[in-house]
Amino acid sequence: KAVEEEAAKKAAAAFAAEEAAKVRPPATTALPAAATPSFSSAARPLCHSTTIPPCKIGCGQRVAPGVTKNGRPFDTCCRGCATGKEHDKLCGCIDPSKVGPGMCKMGCGRSVAT
Repeated sequence: KAVEEEAAKKAAAAFAAEEAAKVRPPATTALPAAATPSFSSAARPLCHSTTIPPCKIGCGQRVAPGVTKNGRPFDTCCRGCATGKEHDKLCGCIDPSKVGPGMCKMGCGRSVAT
């Protein structure tokens, strides 16, 4: 019986190691030249300046472009992922060049009143 319990523990540890290897986030990807902000004197960047990090939840998507209402760059790919639900319809579809100061926060590229 002790041998069976030890074998079960080893199998569980091997399974956990395999699952941990599958969940590794991908390496960060660089922004295209057109998407990098042209303003470098801002106190807090309005987007991720040089690289787009992966979602902090570990789903493998890149984080959403833009900033939160407090001015911090997003750290998740969408609201659905952040709340533990399914990804939103627009998850991964917003072009970073269409988000910034004076533009619609939904990523449509429309200019808004400032």
